[in-house]
Amino acid sequence: MPLDAASFGTGAGLFQAAAIPSVICGPGDTARAYRPEEYLTREELHAACKMVLAPGRKLAA
Repeated sequence: MPLDAASFGTGAGLFQAAAIPSVICGPGDTARAYRPEEYLTREELHAACKMVLAPGRKLAA
């Protein structure tokens, strides 16, 4: 039987096992993630901050 593998992972499986829905998101390109010299561009970081802050801004309006 073939073995499936990923070079990255999250703890979301633990939440799923406890029947807690979760969303996984983050900035950057997965082609650059979890490798030597991993980096984010300023634009990627700015977009991630905007996404994280948007729900609070909607609720505060």
